[in-house]
Amino acid sequence: MKRILLLVTLLLTGLFVHASDSLRIVVNGKSHYRIQVAGNASKRTHDAAVVLQNHIQKISGATLELADESYKSFYLIVFEEGYSSDHTFDIGQTGEEGFRIHSNGNTLYFSAKTSHGIQNAVYDFLEKQLGCRYYAADAIFIPTSPDIILGPVDEIEKPAFDFRAVYYGEAFMKPYLDWHKLNNEPHRRGETDFAISSEWGLWGHTMLRLVPPDKYYKKHPEYYALRGKTRVKDQLCLSDPDVLRITVEALRKRMEKNPEAKFWSVGQMDNQNYCKCSKCRASDSIEGSHAGSIIRFVNQVAENFPDKIISTLAYQHSSKPSQITLPAGNVNIMLCAIDADRGKPIQSDSASAGFFSDLRQWTALTKNIIVWDYVVNFSHLTSPFPNMNVLKPNLETFKKLGVQMMFEQGWQGFGGEFEELRCYMLAKLLWNPALDADSLMNAFCIGYYGKAGPYVCRYIHSTENKLHDSGRKLGIYDSPALHKYGYLSPAAIKEYFSIFNDAMKEVAGDTIFENRVNEAMQPLRYASLEVSKSLVNSPDWLFEKYPDGTLFVKKVSVEMLSEFYRLTQKHGPELLSETRTTPAQYYAEMSSYFRNGTVSHLAVGKKITFNTPYSEDFAANGKGSLTDGVRGTSDIECLWQGWRGKDVTATIDLDSIKMIQQVGISCLDDNLSKVLFPTKFRVSFSSDGRHFCGSKKLRNKNAGAEIDVQSKIFTLNFKRIRKARFVRVEVKNYGKLPAWRGSSGRAWTFLDEIIVQATGR
Repeated sequence: MKRILLLVTLLLTGLFVHASDSLRIVVNGKSHYRIQVAGNASKRTHDAAVVLQNHIQKISGATLELADESYKSFYLIVFEEGYSSDHTFDIGQTGEEGFRIHSNGNTLYFSAKTSHGIQNAVYDFLEKQLGCRYYAADAIFIPTSPDIILGPVDEIEKPAFDFRAVYYGEAFMKPYLDWHKLNNEPHRRGETDFAISSEWGLWGHTMLRLVPPDKYYKKHPEYYALRGKTRVKDQLCLSDPDVLRITVEALRKRMEKNPEAKFWSVGQMDNQNYCKCSKCRASDSIEGSHAGSIIRFVNQVAENFPDKIISTLAYQHSSKPSQITLPAGNVNIMLCAIDADRGKPIQSDSASAGFFSDLRQWTALTKNIIVWDYVVNFSHLTSPFPNMNVLKPNLETFKKLGVQMMFEQGWQGFGGEFEELRCYMLAKLLWNPALDADSLMNAFCIGYYGKAGPYVCRYIHSTENKLHDSGRKLGIYDSPALHKYGYLSPAAIKEYFSIFNDAMKEVAGDTIFENRVNEAMQPLRYASLEVSKSLVNSPDWLFEKYPDGTLFVKKVSVEMLSEFYRLTQKHGPELLSETRTTPAQYYAEMSSYFRNGTVSHLAVGKKITFNTPYSEDFAANGKGSLTDGVRGTSDIECLWQGWRGKDVTATIDLDSIKMIQQVGISCLDDNLSKVLFPTKFRVSFSSDGRHFCGSKKLRNKNAGAEIDVQSKIFTLNFKRIRKARFVRVEVKNYGKLPAWRGSSGRAWTFLDEIIVQATGR
């Protein structure tokens, strides 16, 4: 994405004042001030002085000389690293990254305990005193004026959280990180360590990197989690003493190569396949939580590294704290808010009560906690996700409970829904959650979208209000179709487009602002396509009927897809979900769906009954979904009916005797979601609906295989044409999940259509 530096003139009321006790740093483009930096100051402090020097020059045209302590001048801007010349002020109260900026007569002091604090002070000064803004890499605003005249200054700042990381495209660029006082590092594309910060030697799900199955499993399967009678490769057995020994040895080798790193994660893998061997079960039972065996193990690891902090995950099965064993003093808890409702503040939302309860219990045990928060829809990165209004109250709650560190996970690329705005707001609120969120958003939108800014804010508030009115939970993997009767209803989407059309009129002719508004509209184009898939036979469906009943894709749907794809090539994102689907793939899939998403056959519109009802959680469009002539997509929440652990018997009434030669059953396999292809199929026929015969069976030999997400029509062809009114289809559920899945429970069967044909095709 092309990034441009904008230098614009901002005349902010009250920015440059004239008073008898004012600091007249630049007057008429000239200055008598010097920037004084001690000769033994760190490189970061010297670099911060240069940043201040450069920005003053860009604003006023005046170049302030950099001087060391030996230079005496009446007019000085003094950098004090590690001390304060004001002996009444304890510089230690600013912490490792805070600072004080104050004036004394004609001298302006930047004081901080560390060079990092000095750097933060400079960028704070540029924003609050000089009116500079860094909204995004393509929107840096620097005012111009021949005068820089300030009133008395005395500001003390200390960040709310000791560690502040935002995992978003904008925040992987060093200038952005510096300006917004973030602790994560510039992103290294292709990095396999999910690198967040140089302070962290390892991050997140790391146990199998320390005890890799490729190296140990063949000879020592006992090192890995026992599930039933099988040792699975995707978690460790934490009661095995050799696992502890190998983990400590592996960590020590890594620490020797990276001695500066302070935090080292020893975290469970991203699944719930925890070990159920007798020793691990006993630990968890005694501790009252699956975190029990983990905390016991990690405490033993931490004993070997008293000068390091060993971090471990409280996530999914381990989110509830252990009840007896406390985390050691040098053990950090990485608590993940994965199940919380993202549309409501966690403290006030009953749906998030589990996480909030875990949070309170963990913070009562230890303050050495980092909260891993989620602020994006990972399955649909470009879909509208109205969570701006919960960012501030959630951070206030975390701060109130004593959380010291925050990791806000968005997405590592550019072009996701409001990536620039969400990244900006998070950065500001992580430093100070007491800031007014609406003011932050309004200021950003005006700065980034120009005259269209108020319309963008109106759109955001409208999505938030409609989500609230719908009463639905906002999840980080929600399909847009889940909200088709709420904030993403066709009527709501039309209203949003109307707001953006007005916004475009305000910036017409300004290419920069037009492009940004167009990018902000991308989530609506995407949501419109995704929602309209599921609105079968409604006026807002992707398709409509010719007079003879045949279906064809609407022109507006084709145009919407083309416009969406064209703009992704300009604005991104690289992927439309966290791990898959490029815009090109999406365009190809949707184009194919336009051609093949509907199918004409004998059972379309006919009555269908089930011996076992489908799950209401996966009901597609209700009773007639398997005979509506409409195929599903790769999204499990759109147009698929599901049965968990149960066989499916469906009977279709064709109204009259038909000649039948082929029956197809369309199924889905998405093993990550525990959806597996069935094992067997059987089709039989009847004239009266009571006596069925002429059956045929089909066995799926590949059922339970580990495959990519895919749908498939399993077809039964009949050499002899069947004459029948009723068609019965029996589908055998896979049953207990396969051993390789490493998870307990039973599989789902997902169907989207039963296709009855007069002739084989």
